[in-house]
Amino acid sequence: MSPDSASPELLSEGSLENQPLARVFFELCLAKKTGALDLLTEAPPQGKILKRVFIHCGSSFSVQGGAVDETLGRVLVHLGRLSEAEHEQLLKEAGKDYGRLEQSLVQGNRLPPHEIHEALALQTEIKIKRCFAWSKGRYLFSELEDGAILGKHVVHNLSPEKLLLEGVREFYPLARIEKEFAGIEKKVFRRSPRLAEFAPKLGLPPPLLRFALKLPDEFSFGPIARSADAKREQSHPFLLALYLGGMITLPAEEEDFPLGRGRAPGPAKPKAAPVEEKKPEPAKREKGKLPIEKVLDRDLSDREVLAELDQLSNLIAKKDTTYFDILGVNEHTPQDHIKRIYFKMAKLFHPDARPALYQGEVKIRVEEIFTHISTAYNTINDRGLRENYLRSLKSQVTAEQMNEANRAIEAETEFQKAEVLLRKGNWAQAEALLRRSTELMPEEPEYRLYHAWAEYKVKGRPQSAEAKRVIEEALKKRPKAVEGHFFLGQIYKAEGLNEEAEKCFHKVLELDPRHIEAQRELRLSTMRKEKGPDKKGGLFGRRS
Repeated sequence: MSPDSASPELLSEGSLENQPLARVFFELCLAKKTGALDLLTEAPPQGKILKRVFIHCGSSFSVQGGAVDETLGRVLVHLGRLSEAEHEQLLKEAGKDYGRLEQSLVQGNRLPPHEIHEALALQTEIKIKRCFAWSKGRYLFSELEDGAILGKHVVHNLSPEKLLLEGVREFYPLARIEKEFAGIEKKVFRRSPRLAEFAPKLGLPPPLLRFALKLPDEFSFGPIARSADAKREQSHPFLLALYLGGMITLPAEEEDFPLGRGRAPGPAKPKAAPVEEKKPEPAKREKGKLPIEKVLDRDLSDREVLAELDQLSNLIAKKDTTYFDILGVNEHTPQDHIKRIYFKMAKLFHPDARPALYQGEVKIRVEEIFTHISTAYNTINDRGLRENYLRSLKSQVTAEQMNEANRAIEAETEFQKAEVLLRKGNWAQAEALLRRSTELMPEEPEYRLYHAWAEYKVKGRPQSAEAKRVIEEALKKRPKAVEGHFFLGQIYKAEGLNEEAEKCFHKVLELDPRHIEAQRELRLSTMRKEKGPDKKGGLFGRRS
């Protein structure tokens, strides 16, 4: 799909088997549409509406419908604002009606209004992102007047770019990508002008943002996603999000993915061997055995097989290993020779080849190795895929850049998990994840200041001096990091340094006027000043 403009047909209705909802949603937001996006079981009028997403000017949202674990009560449990027992009691009082429970939570005084607002925004975010998990059914968008939404529904301002990235990361595991986007690793993508405009809005850490902005004008998906420390579970969803957001593109004829139909790609048709591979010189090479064949033709003991598996694992893990290396061949090896080697490798390394030996962890390892072997063979055995692969090996992206990107992806993944745990007050687990983020990307100030805050919450007052030092150092490099100023204010408040705390909270509101927690802290400060000194801990009280 061209990133320049989305067709009216794409933005109006279609099948989720043909268009990922993440792409449809993002295009509607970029077009600044106002209306209702319905998800249906089938085409109307027979189709039942499962969920309705109200979109206002492409940036504010409200959602009707959803699963039980998307209800406000369950979101509050997730945030740690309600216990399971409290939730069950409230649900019982509401007659097991989740709608009534939600209404009572919003209109009641059980929780402060700002916490309810925060939970409603998170609920909307969860509901939208979970729509991306659907690959069956249909979608239908109907344009509406402003008043039809703003006058009847509470909308929340959310970043479409962040919803796209986080939703794809969460609901496109590697197995789904391999099923719905079969063959994507071999596709040659092009950089879109959208990348420079929208990548900074994805909420990426600086190293990963630099990597995205340095993508070459043309590149192959697989080599970009691979490196010595590559975790495909992280790099593939990231690149897929760029593709679904039109930030990297494919020619129309290359967009032939199974998507929601989930059909596996058919076997490649036999190709005639290239003319140059029939020349006398390669033919002479075919008569002699390659080193890999000398191993495969032996009657190996179980111990020797395990040793060969070790060697293959180490080879596959190397950052500069090619598909030719995995099969033990080179660019000049004739196709029929490569085919013989592949079948010999299958005879030895197929997961079912040695049932007595390939069990438990060994079998899992063999399955992973054989997947690499099969991918290598299927690529270089097909003339078109082979040519694309050879071209991709000359990509301008270096191994160092790919390593940096994968470290950044892993660090950001751990950071996002930690943010959820911090909201729930699970300080110890959050501290462990944030420590890992800082180990992966030690130069990233945001990770360091969040880790300092989590460590302070775990160790308490004795850690305050070190936490302030780390946060202040991080703020020198990232002065607009809102939460850093807020964390610093909380520490000053706990120490009784109320004037310093107020300065920090004012700084927070200077950077983010809508920061609810900072507003509350200053409001409490003003109220207590009017009442006089507080004997229980200064103007800010005991809250920490």
